[in-house]
Amino acid sequence: MQPTKALQKNGSAAPAAGRSVQKNTGSRVYQQKNVQRQSVHAAARQTQAQTLPTAKSDKRTMKTSFKIAHAVVTTAVLLCICTGIISAVLILNPGENNDVAVDMTIGVPSAAYAQTASEDEEVTEERALQEPTLTAADFSDSGVLTNADGRHTVTFTFYDRESLVCTSGERTVGELADLMGISLNEEQLKNVDTEAVIQSDTVVSVDAVTYGTVAVNAPIPYETRYVDVQTIPKGTTKTQQKGANGTQTTEYQVTYVNGMEVGREQTNVYTSVAPVENVVSRGVGGTLTVGGKTYSYSYYIDCNSTVYTGGGTTASGLPATEKVIAVDPKVIPLGTTCYISGSYCEVGFRTAADVGGGIKGNIVDIYFEKSNPYFAGYGRRNVRVYIFN
Repeated sequence: MQPTKALQKNGSAAPAAGRSVQKNTGSRVYQQKNVQRQSVHAAARQTQAQTLPTAKSDKRTMKTSFKIAHAVVTTAVLLCICTGIISAVLILNPGENNDVAVDMTIGVPSAAYAQTASEDEEVTEERALQEPTLTAADFSDSGVLTNADGRHTVTFTFYDRESLVCTSGERTVGELADLMGISLNEEQLKNVDTEAVIQSDTVVSVDAVTYGTVAVNAPIPYETRYVDVQTIPKGTTKTQQKGANGTQTTEYQVTYVNGMEVGREQTNVYTSVAPVENVVSRGVGGTLTVGGKTYSYSYYIDCNSTVYTGGGTTASGLPATEKVIAVDPKVIPLGTTCYISGSYCEVGFRTAADVGGGIKGNIVDIYFEKSNPYFAGYGRRNVRVYIFN
């Protein structure tokens, strides 16, 4: 029985040793974890120590940049203000050595003048537009202001641009024109006396402007009027009055500059010659009623008439009977059929078949037998002869 107890004692001792081993092992694990935590904290502190200087450096850089930008902007503003002040001073106090002073409110000199005046060695006088204090000596006996400093107002006028006004001492017009940069062409030189000396206020008309009246004639076409008549052959025409064109006159006021026309304005329009109408007769024929029957004739002729008798043969070869008449062939062609009507008697239809030495123009000689009651008392009568062919 004792060995069993010893075994129990030994058995009980073994578990106690196992607890000691477990305790030592836990202590080592705790120590390792503690070392790891300390390493992590140390690394974090090192990282923070490295980061803080960089952030501080960035803040210092931003502050420096802001100061530099502020300084640049301030400098630029100050420069603009200074430039404006200097410009105002220059405008209000122009150069004092310009011999020719231009009145800028009236005329503007050319760029050539500005350059020429700056290069002129004789430009030493003070600016003419400065206003001196006026005294009684500055006025003439008549009360007119005189130029005590010997300078005069000179105005250059042009046709197509603004005038140039300046003041100048005594010099020729040509010299002043050169100073003003005014270039005169050949025609302007004919109008301007460049050798004239400026001794008083002067107006120089650079361009010679003259005016004139010009009349321009234009034809007025004549008109044609037709008149229907029965005194010429049907379908033919004859001019009764020959037409003629008229004339329309237009007057202009013409502006010349240096002898060259630059414009014109109409001032008057009128008919100086009236046109003549062209009158044309146009044959239209007519109708004649005889014994209840209507005949169409070509035209009629009013003639003077006589009678003849004696028989025989006519010029056309027809026998001389109360069916023929003698005519002027130039007026009534031979062979023409006619109807003769008069207040004395109605002669009736006849044929132009004969001629006679005394038959010229609008005369017809009517053949009558002696036995005809109209023969003896016929004498000379006016008749109308209707022409049928």
